[in-house]
Amino acid sequence: MSPTTLLRKLTAGGLLAAILCISTIHSVHATPIDLPKADPLVTIDFPAAWQIQHIDLSFQTGTPEKDLGVVGGSMAAGTNATKKDIAECISQSMTENIAVASSFKLTGHPGEIQETKLDGAKAFKSSGKGLIGGVETSVTVYLLPVNKTTALSLTYWGTPEALKKHEALIAKIIGSIHRK
Repeated sequence: MSPTTLLRKLTAGGLLAAILCISTIHSVHATPIDLPKADPLVTIDFPAAWQIQHIDLSFQTGTPEKDLGVVGGSMAAGTNATKKDIAECISQSMTENIAVASSFKLTGHPGEIQETKLDGAKAFKSSGKGLIGGVETSVTVYLLPVNKTTALSLTYWGTPEALKKHEALIAKIIGSIHRK
């Protein structure tokens, strides 16, 4: 084998090794959260750069720039929940749960509750508007019943500009929700 052929093979092998290494790095960039910690019902993936405060039944996180916030947790509104139960959980997520993470104040009422799908299962979604420190902020809540008595609540908020900026990332996080 000539030195040129050997160099080509080594370069091709090195390129393949670099591609495999980069692929591995990209596949490990998510931090999974199990809810609840003790006996997980769902898993959600977040970017590894995000700092996550995670206790047994809930979590709080957001972008490093702090322009997008996310809270989530287990709620008493499973597959046997009534429309009233679902509306109360969504309202609580938009008011009390988000207020723990920020100084959010809902202006008006939560929007219409829409039926949607998460992880192939029936889920619910509602959005609203409010203020954080006088700045217009939009909030969206997803509620995913995971068994007869429990649902996952996922609430995210930010300015309209931040939500547009992180639209693909939000879709990826929501798409990562998996029931166990």
